[in-house]
Amino acid sequence: MIKKMKLKPVYTMMLVLVFVFALTACGTAKDTATTENNTPDMTIEDPNLLTSEPVDEETTEEDTTAGGIMINPEELFESKLTLTEDGEILKINFEFTNIGSEDLSLTYMSGQRFDYQILDASGETVLTWSANKSFIEMISEVPMAAGETITYTDDFDYSDMMGGKIPAGNYTLKFFTSFSIDEQLITLEAAEALTVK
Repeated sequence: MIKKMKLKPVYTMMLVLVFVFALTACGTAKDTATTENNTPDMTIEDPNLLTSEPVDEETTEEDTTAGGIMINPEELFESKLTLTEDGEILKINFEFTNIGSEDLSLTYMSGQRFDYQILDASGETVLTWSANKSFIEMISEVPMAAGETITYTDDFDYSDMMGGKIPAGNYTLKFFTSFSIDEQLITLEAAEALTVK
């Protein structure tokens, strides 16, 4: 009986040590299973986390600008082209207005602000205004407040690209300006019928 009394604390101590060892071993095994190559074992449920590109096609189409929204020029601008004969000169007037509620910043990639073409009845280009011109290679920002109108004008003397006069007939004058807003290229254009006598 005395022997049993002496062994009981030892037996209890051994049970405690075995239990602690078992707990420690289980904890180590769990840590090893969840930490392989120092990388936590995580289950990724969201497929979008597996790729840097969005899965949703609609989101992809919208995220083409820095702001993440496609710009619709028709919602931001209203443009108008006017041709006025003044003797031997055709006065060209193109204006566009910021009809949106926010101020804009237009980025031009060079000193050229506009261009226009004269097309004959079959759609062939008779003249491109910028063809014999050079422009400064400099990026520039043009602020445009909400409600503001920008106007571009030119005096056209009916000369073709070779310096001669355009033959009499029916033509179309196509005018356009191109710039970027938040890295999205915008082209505004307008066309008017032109009769050369």
